[in-house]
Amino acid sequence: MVDESILDIPHARGSAFERGVLGGGIGTTLFYLTIGRTGSVSDVEFMAETRVLTKTQVTLIYGSVALLHAWRISRDPAYANFFARPGVHGLDLGVEHQF
Repeated sequence: MVDESILDIPHARGSAFERGVLGGGIGTTLFYLTIGRTGSVSDVEFMAETRVLTKTQVTLIYGSVALLHAWRISRDPAYANFFARPGVHGLDLGVEHQF
C-alpha cells in the first residue's frame, strides 16, 4: 500500500527515505518469492492453507506486484540512480532512459 501511494500520489520524488521504502517493498517481495515461501510462519504458506489459492498462485501474485513496481521505478527519471548494474569501470548506478 505504501509503495503504491509513493508511486501514484504526485509529489517531489526521489528522496532517500522514499527510495528506502520502495527498495524495502521490493526486497520483502523477493523474500516471499524465495526463503519466505515455506515455513511454519510463512504468509505464503498460510494463504495456501486457506485452500483459496495455491502456493504457486500466491507467489505469482507477489512476484507480479514486485515486477510492476520495478518496471514503474525504472521508467521514472526521478529514480534514475535506483538500480545498480555492472559497468565498464565497475558499478554503474541507475537506469538509462532513452528519449
